[in-house]
Amino acid sequence: MLPLSNAGVRPAMQLEGRIYMTPVDATAAPLLDHRFSVANPIPANSPTPWYNDSLVLPREAPPHFVLLGIEYVDPIADKRFRQAFFMRWDGVQNGETQPDFVHVTSHEKAVIESRFSAVIGPYTTDA
Repeated sequence: MLPLSNAGVRPAMQLEGRIYMTPVDATAAPLLDHRFSVANPIPANSPTPWYNDSLVLPREAPPHFVLLGIEYVDPIADKRFRQAFFMRWDGVQNGETQPDFVHVTSHEKAVIESRFSAVIGPYTTDA
């Protein structure tokens, strides 16, 4: 589950995004490449969790970068906004799923921006 929350003071409209999970060492295919959208307005201070119950984790999975890009519209300002989030997940070790996503380091962020610019670029440029 990835909980998203509208921390603004106005509703967010036309939310679209992408979740991309790829091994840190880039030796295997991405574990997940999922695009999503939310049709309803997301009120201010409202959580919008994203679930994927169909994702089955392998018994062993190396550490992964978790990239989240979102794009939404502020209906009052009539302006589109984009945001990107860079996280790391320690994978599955000895059949035990590591529970948390953690922030990446500045160095890891630079690696992500360079290696995965086609994935994350649309969420880091001005609308």
